Amino acid sequence: QLNLNSNLLTSLKHSYFTNLINLTILTLRNNSLYDVDKDAFIDLNNLRRLLLSNNKITILKKGVFRNLNRLEQLDLSENGLSILDRDV
Repeated sequence: QLNLNSNLLTSLKHSYFTNLINLTILTLRNNSLYDVDKDAFIDLNNLRRLLLSNNKITILKKGVFRNLNRLEQLDLSENGLSILDRDV
């Protein structure tokens, strides 16, 4: 489990989570995230919970969650998402 709540993060890049292949829970609540790289979660094959609530995410790039085959919970509440493409 990795808890990065309330750290004033504004972006998530691919390099932030490399080599964390056994991570199952990633919590990024209450930051100022607005930019999420399309490969930010590419190495997190075992992730089961991804909590991104209370940020400033308005757009998610196509395929950003493509490698999260074991994901059971995704929380995007309290963001500014208006349209979510089905290929996200």
